[in-house]
Amino acid sequence: MIARLAILLLILFANPFHLRADERILDYRSDIQVHADGWLTITESIKVRAEGANIKRGIFRDFPTRYRDRLGNHVKVEFVPVSVLRNGNSEPWHTAERSNGVRIYAGSRQRMLEPGIHEYEFRFRTHRQLGFFDDHDELYFNVIGTGWVFPIDRASTTIQLPFTVDAGDIEVHVYSGAYGNRGSDAVFEVLDGNRVRVQTTRGLEPEEGLTVSVSWSKGLVSEPGFAQKLHWFLADNGAAIALLLGLALVLAWYLWAWNRVGRDPAKGVIIPRFKPPEGLSPAACRYVLSMNFNRDA
Repeated sequence: MIARLAILLLILFANPFHLRADERILDYRSDIQVHADGWLTITESIKVRAEGANIKRGIFRDFPTRYRDRLGNHVKVEFVPVSVLRNGNSEPWHTAERSNGVRIYAGSRQRMLEPGIHEYEFRFRTHRQLGFFDDHDELYFNVIGTGWVFPIDRASTTIQLPFTVDAGDIEVHVYSGAYGNRGSDAVFEVLDGNRVRVQTTRGLEPEEGLTVSVSWSKGLVSEPGFAQKLHWFLADNGAAIALLLGLALVLAWYLWAWNRVGRDPAKGVIIPRFKPPEGLSPAACRYVLSMNFNRDA
């Protein structure tokens, strides 16, 4: 027994990696402010424990900006990064386009991150996140996406609305878990008639997220007009519209050309003739009729 214990201790000290704490998100807080014009200002505070494995120079935050609506049309929301802080100080950052959105990189290629606990603050603004329906308006927002590869010990969000109503006039739904999961391992409360606070009741595993839906009566937030919606639709679906118009123009040209020169002439009155036309022999007339020569009588 003593020999086995000695061997185990020797393995552990020879591999200090096993003694390291794992990299994870210790706390994820998101403060969402809804403005009366429909814009959102979001401040995310993400406290991580870095050990130099996956978190070497910093972290990144993916923000999806491309969606499809209920009718299958393309929708591209507006996204404006404002600032990135680390431990309360300004942090170098840059963005890169992704297939479905934007990635914000926090950190610098020239500097390695010291192992330990670091708290990042991402601040950005986004538009076209609200849904406007016949009887209510709604914010349906993925507070924490399912792309994180680290476990998240605690997660919370506070949504500040630009109006004050009775708490019963605000409807809240919370979803947590992996993509497509409709679980709800979270609690929420409506504060002062204009704030909603959500707190998870368990940690999130890698690739698990948190989605919040908050709805209220119509008319409390400015709804875009028809002209604005049309402008967005044309901007988001311009390529598809141009392709369809080009196809329609090609088809219209072929229809015009066929109608002009491709149609068979209208059939006239058939009159029996007992002699072949001048210049044609009986054999030539038979060829014109059947368009081939054969030996059949």
